[in-house]
Amino acid sequence: MMWNQFSWKAALATVALAGAVTFHAFADEIHPPPASRKLDDDDRSGTPFMHAKLAATHQIVDGLAFESFNQIERGADELLRMTELASWKVRRDPIYMHYSADFESTALRLRKAARARSIEKATFAYMHLTVSCTACHQHVRNVVQMDPAPDATAQPTGQTVFR
Repeated sequence: MMWNQFSWKAALATVALAGAVTFHAFADEIHPPPASRKLDDDDRSGTPFMHAKLAATHQIVDGLAFESFNQIERGADELLRMTELASWKVRRDPIYMHYSADFESTALRLRKAARARSIEKATFAYMHLTVSCTACHQHVRNVVQMDPAPDATAQPTGQTVFR
């Protein structure tokens, strides 16, 4: 059976949305958003900020699932607003900066797709956003690390090194 271009896109969008909705449902059960904490609270773990990003992406997924372009746009706007906060700029290494710029341009594409009322473009932008987030988080967790102090009495240098 030959799939036309629309059927292929619809099938891919359905699979992506099903996976994203399932992921967000489990993420909310495992790590419920904190009650009424501000994004600029001094929390070195980044947990409140991460929960705010997840809430915005959940809004986008809901918008994609129900074809609510206003909801998709609001979620993209929230993500773009977060990229302007100091909490966003946790690293200054070139790879992190690349991921950050990619995230911002993809969020802009997502907002543009929502304004154009294109569910296909919005879905693909969301998928790209998710891949970008995952890759960046993997980079921050597994590649960027603090340089250990030369001896036990010395203070850490705080320099970023790469493996």
